[in-house]
Amino acid sequence: MELAAAKLLPETEQLGQGSESARHSRRDLTFVIVTYYLIALLWCCLAKLKLLCRDDPAAASKWRRVRFAAWVVFVTLAYTIEMRVAEATPDRWLKNAVWWLTSLGICLVFYFMARADAGRPADGPLLQVSPEGLNGTR
Repeated sequence: MELAAAKLLPETEQLGQGSESARHSRRDLTFVIVTYYLIALLWCCLAKLKLLCRDDPAAASKWRRVRFAAWVVFVTLAYTIEMRVAEATPDRWLKNAVWWLTSLGICLVFYFMARADAGRPADGPLLQVSPEGLNGTR
C-alpha cells in the first residue's frame, strides 16, 4: 500500500501546483481537481484490472464490470481535458478539430476493445435451445 501511495505523490504535487496557479479562477481550479481525481480513479480501476485474472470464469463478470468502469472513467477524463483545451483555443476550426480528434480516438479505442472481446464467450448463452427443438419436433 505504501508503494501505491508513493506513486500518487507526483500527481499530488501537480495538483498543488495547478491549484496555486488556478487560485484566481474557479473554472481552472475545478478542472485541476476533477482531472486529478479522475486520474486517481482510472489508476485504481487499472490496478484492479491487473489483479483480476481475465481467463478465470468465476471472475469474468467482475473483470468486465471493472473494465467498463475504467472505460467510463477514461472517456470522462478525455472529454474533460478536451473541453478545457477547446475552451482555451481561440480559433473555431481548431476547436472543431480538437473535438473530432478526441471523438475519433475514443471511437478507435472502443472499436479495438470490442474487437478484442469478440472472440471471448459471454457469461452465459444468449439463447438456450433444447435438444428437442433441434430435431424439429414440438
